[in-house]
Amino acid sequence: MDVIEERCGGADLGKTDVKVCIRVPGTGKRARYEVRTFSTMNDGLLELRDWLVENRIARIGMEATASYWKPLFYLLEAAEGIEP
Repeated sequence: MDVIEERCGGADLGKTDVKVCIRVPGTGKRARYEVRTFSTMNDGLLELRDWLVENRIARIGMEATASYWKPLFYLLEAAEGIEP
């Protein structure tokens, strides 16, 4: 049986920005998708974390070139309720 996360997201990390898409329940049986871009500087990553917590995102997948994923991974790992 496949497990489908009701609230999840995906992130594409680059050197200067992170593009994130989240899926949350919408009206009826439809899901609502939202895409935002954040800076990879500390303020941007903290804003991203707050947005994910605000939307109660349970799990997020990440794709990155080189080691750009590390700061976001460690930040989300410490956040309550998010599994990077």
